[in-house]
Amino acid sequence: MKERIIVVEDDTFSQQFYKFLLEKHNYETFISDDVDAVLKELEIKKPVLIIMDVNLTNSYLDGKKIDGIDFSKYIKSLPDYKDIPILIITAHSYETEKRKILEDSVADGIFPKPIYDFNKLLNKIEELKLKLVA
Repeated sequence: MKERIIVVEDDTFSQQFYKFLLEKHNYETFISDDVDAVLKELEIKKPVLIIMDVNLTNSYLDGKKIDGIDFSKYIKSLPDYKDIPILIITAHSYETEKRKILEDSVADGIFPKPIYDFNKLLNKIEELKLKLVA
């Protein structure tokens, strides 16, 4: 059975990129920026990892706009999902910004975009998946 990764991303091009890359490497994917749909998918089948874009332009939780930082924190606050590794994807490049994003989001890892090295991304995914198993 394929391992499942949920991708929370609002950019159509990036959604297609993740679908192609992850499915090529034998992952089952669910990709959306709809918070309610993502939460429903979490109930259906627990993923090995969530990839979360830091900037979500059209995402809402309980009627309030939410970004990837707050959505990550929300998922981590739910007892059934707190152990799922979350990888934040961000264009913020300064180390202080990245540390703050990681701290505020309660995510397990952070990865820079644009993504130039697909193997580094896949390696980071593998590294974080091990946290779920451990």
